[in-house]
Amino acid sequence: MHNKVAKISMDETVQKSCWGGVTLWAVIGLAAVILMAYLFSV
Repeated sequence: MHNKVAKISMDETVQKSCWGGVTLWAVIGLAAVILMAYLFSV
């Protein structure tokens, strides 16, 4: 029983960190696109 609970909490932590990484890369990608558009428009 205890191991199952620990596994569930571990999976949730992995999912949260995964989503955090996806969000981080999305922000970086968006910033890069804006920067490139700005550089090419100048």
